[in-house]
Amino acid sequence: LQKVKCRTIIFHGDQDKAVYFDSSIKLSRLFKKQDKLIRLAKEGHNDFSKNKDYLHAIAKLLR
Repeated sequence: LQKVKCRTIIFHGDQDKAVYFDSSIKLSRLFKKQDKLIRLAKEGHNDFSKNKDYLHAIAKLLR
């Protein structure tokens, strides 16, 4: 992440069984100030396309 120049945003479901949420927490320790980890409550690995928090965050990022 140190070489990445653009903003990094990770969306992660807290019920993910493929990649545990703690992995993203550890990764977020390498974030720069503008980077962000967005926790999606009660979501798994790939099934959050209808999650209101996810959709709201995406809309906000695209403004």
